[in-house]
Parts: sequence; C-alpha cells; structure tokens
Amino acid sequence: ANQVDSLSVAANGKLTEHGPYAATAGAAGVDITKDGKYAIFGDAVGTPTEIEIYPINADGSLGKDNSFGGDGSLGAGVDSSNVWLSPNEKFLYVTNNLSAQITSLTFSETPLGLSYVNITTLKDASQIISTAEAATAAPTGNGGYLYVSEYSDPNSFVALLQINSDGSTTEAAGSPYAITVSNGGGPGLQSLAAYPPRKF
Repeated sequence: ANQVDSLSVAANGKLTEHGPYAATAGAAGVDITKDGKYAIFGDAVGTPTEIEIYPINADGSLGKDNSFGGDGSLGAGVDSSNVWLSPNEKFLYVTNNLSAQITSLTFSETPLGLSYVNITTLKDASQIISTAEAATAAPTGNGGYLYVSEYSDPNSFVALLQINSDGSTTEAAGSPYAITVSNGGGPGLQSLAAYPPRKF
C-alpha cells in the first residue's frame, strides 16, 4: 500500500494509531536508532537500493519522509527488504531480496544521511529464493560479523559476512551454513536473532 505506520502503547497495553503515512515506495523491514529519533525503512521495490528515514516525534507519530537512493547512488542491490544498524550506528546493512546481495552504507543522524560503502553478492546467490533478516554478531562496535537469513528450498542457509573497519563486508570462508531439521531439510528461513543482542 506504500504506507508506514506508528502506534503508541499505553500502560494497559492499549494501542493508539498515529498514521498511516504515505511512503515513497514499498516500505518493508524497519530499524530504529538507539536514541529513538529515527525509523529507517528498506524499500522492497524493483529499483536499486532505496531507503526511507522518518523522524519519530515525542508522541510517537512520524515526521516527513526522507528518501535516499533508488537511483543507483546507494548501490545496485535490488529490493531493499531489510535493514540493520551497526551497534555503533556508523553503518547500515541492507539485505537486497531480488539480487541476493548485502549493501553496506555509512549512516549519520547529523546531518541526516547515507552513503554507499560496498555491496557483497552472496556465494550461493543463484539458489536463493530471497534474503530476509540480518543481525550483527557482536553487540558493540561495527558488529564484527553479519548474519543473513537465506530463504531457499529444500534447505535454507545462514550467511556469515565479516564486517571490515570501513563497514564493508566480505563473506566468510565456509559460509553459508545450512539449516537442517530431522527430515533433512530446513526450507523457508525468514528471520533470525543474534545473541548477545545489540543494546537497542
């Protein structure tokens, strides 16, 4: 529907909706900055990497959309489905669903902006149906490594990418790692979480 939304949660659990708000493109995965000032959305559309950033107001409503990329300036990854901030918030990692690539971007709140660092094509890209969530391995610094869930069939995989000092990524030796279950396959992996968790 090309919309995003926000809701406030009362002490009794009651939700109060503030939106919906128009989005530039097909907003998908979201991450929120540690200070709670910005909501960052990946855009799941057939254009090069595109990101939308909304300021979060004190009452939980969202401010005016700031759109970045979509024109190749943030790399050639297609269908920016999920986003993940590094623990130090210097970098934003983007899973590009249709191209099976991971885009690394620098992130800044002041001034608000993103810039391209690099793109990594996953080793088994031709076998991936879609990429989904990503999470950093370490809860501090740039995160050390990045886990990426790969939706495949009959087996799904978790890719492991080393995060370099400049925020760029390189897929580690031995990656990806198959997810297997008792019947011999683990298809359809959509999400993952890393422990210990990032602090926000």
